[in-house]
Amino acid sequence: LENSLSTYEPHACIVVYSIVSRASFQVAEEMLNYLWQEKITQDRSVIVVGNKSDLARSRTISAN
Repeated sequence: LENSLSTYEPHACIVVYSIVSRASFQVAEEMLNYLWQEKITQDRSVIVVGNKSDLARSRTISAN
C-alpha cells in the first residue's frame, strides 16, 4: 500500500474485503488505519466495500 501511494496520487481509495473472511476484514481495517494515520483521507474519498454478497449464508462479518 505504501509503495502504491508513493508512486501514484489517487483521487480516491477503495478498500474491498470479503464478507466471508474475518482475516480479509482485519486487513481492510489495517489499511483504513494506515490511510487515516498518514492523513491520506483528509483530501481523498475512501470507499469501503464488502465483497461476495452472493454468499450471504456464509457471512462471517456483520452487516452492521
